[in-house]
Parts: sequence; structure tokens; C-alpha cells
Amino acid sequence: MDFSIIISTWIVTAVVTAIVASSRGRNWFAWLIIGFCLSLLGIVLVALLPSVKTDESLRSHRVACPFCAEPILPQAKRCKHCGSDVVPAQDKIDSARNAAAKNIPEKRSDETQNDYIDRVVNTIGATRTGDTYEAFGTVYHSFGEMIKAVKKED
Repeated sequence: MDFSIIISTWIVTAVVTAIVASSRGRNWFAWLIIGFCLSLLGIVLVALLPSVKTDESLRSHRVACPFCAEPILPQAKRCKHCGSDVVPAQDKIDSARNAAAKNIPEKRSDETQNDYIDRVVNTIGATRTGDTYEAFGTVYHSFGEMIKAVKKED
């Protein structure tokens, strides 16, 4: 077998090991070195290890405790830092959405569709940017889509 094919295969397996490691949230340079040392075994090892990215994404989805300002999970009912009882973020969103659904006004005969949309957006506390609406932490691409979600219609 030609020596250049062996070297090329060796380099390619090391680079593939580094790419797989990087996509799983691991240090690509360290796994490049491991790939050079272990060749195909390096790819197998990094593929078997759990992804680190899931842990990072959990850390970034935290909300501040209203009492001590330490980061807690959005679904937490008690702060693990100060012990205070907190209302989970989703419960706050659900109660605000339910209140908004009850307060959506009917369109008046003398107002334009645009004026009606602005009145509804202001009433439920949403924001409007062009044809995009944001209400209760979710972005909607049409007025009808937002209204259906607020009223929880299918």
C-alpha cells in the first residue's frame, strides 16, 4: 500500500474526530490530537461520549429569582439559593395569556383592520414589528396566528 494513502487516511480520521468532538460541544483541538494518536478509535470514543451541549443549553435557560436574583430553572417553585417560594415562569405566562384571551376586544365597524390590530396588540401587551408579533415570549408571523395561540384554539 502506498505510504501517502496511509498518511492521508490518518490525517482525515484525526480531522473527522475533531469535527465530531466539536459538534458535541467538546474541545476540537484536544480531540484532533487524540485522533492523531488513536486514529479510528478516536472517532469511536468521541461518538460514544455524551454531548456536552445539552448541559450548556440548560444553564442558559435560567431566570433570575425575584428575591435573590440568583439563576433558577423557569419551572422552579422554590429558589434553591434563598429558599423563597416563586411562581414558575410558565405559570405567569399562562395566567397572562388567559387574562389576555378574556380581554381581546371585538372589531368596531368604524375602525380599519390596522387600527383594530394595534388596539388588540396594546390590549394584550404584545409587540408588533411589521408583520411579526411577539406575545408572551413567542414570536408569531401573523395576527391570526397570535390570536389563535392566545385563545388556545386549534
